[in-house]
Amino acid sequence: DGGDIDIISIQFLEFDTSGRLIVLNQDDTYADTSLNNGDIVTFKSISRDLDPTLPIEDQLDVLPGGVQVTLRGKVMDKKTGEEKI
Repeated sequence: DGGDIDIISIQFLEFDTSGRLIVLNQDDTYADTSLNNGDIVTFKSISRDLDPTLPIEDQLDVLPGGVQVTLRGKVMDKKTGEEKI
């Protein structure tokens, strides 16, 4: 057991449906945070802008094809006392 991990930042990226990895939405709400085991996070997806009355093919600019979630954390090594990111 190396130690407990504290999450210090989270970034959410949503990509388009073209396969070219064009970022449609970036949420940095948790860019500077301190989260522990059991904490809950949410993010605002660009899909919230979809209009259910319009055809989906007319809304590809707000239709995510994928999401990337990047987490950064720090851990205190119990044996050495070193803090690592």
